[in-house]
Amino acid sequence: MGRRWRRFGLWTLGVLGFGYFALGPILYGLVIGFDWTAYPGGSAIEALFRGLGYTGQNAIAGVFWLVLGLLLAMGVAFTAARRGVRANADPERRRVLTGVASGALAAVGAGLAATAAATARSLYGWGRSDTGWRPVNAGIQADVEKTHPSYPEHWKGARVKAYRTLGRTGWKVSDVVMGAGRIKGDKGSDLVRAALDRGVSY
Repeated sequence: MGRRWRRFGLWTLGVLGFGYFALGPILYGLVIGFDWTAYPGGSAIEALFRGLGYTGQNAIAGVFWLVLGLLLAMGVAFTAARRGVRANADPERRRVLTGVASGALAAVGAGLAATAAATARSLYGWGRSDTGWRPVNAGIQADVEKTHPSYPEHWKGARVKAYRTLGRTGWKVSDVVMGAGRIKGDKGSDLVRAALDRGVSY
């Protein structure tokens, strides 16, 4: 019994480690929206999905590796559990269904464990030097003042006063820049034009 529990503990640690170290970074990268080529074999994966009729704008090479990794963990768990049941069963009472059921249960458990470990690293930042996406998203979604309630006179006609050279490019970047991740629609276009008119160059 002790040997069986040790084996179970090592297997659990292995699945958690696979989820944390292999699937965690992939899940973290999915939120960023990397290009196809940011993942191993990205160009080949893109060609495969385009050939299958995928026309979306999102690069899903990361999704491919994430799903493949989960299926791999579940497949290995299924095979190991089924073999374990068959090896310990009385040869005269060996039941195929028992092995299949145990394998299916182990596969589901491995999938959940790997997903939990990946989620802990990517969404909650466990073990990372920075933080995960959940607290970052909470800051992005925070209810803050989006438009100043008044328009002071000294703001009108204000312009960028300083520029700095970007690396060795020779390009001058304004010391006030504009984030555009959530700007859209006619008002967004007007806002960008106003920033450009005021000297914002980035």
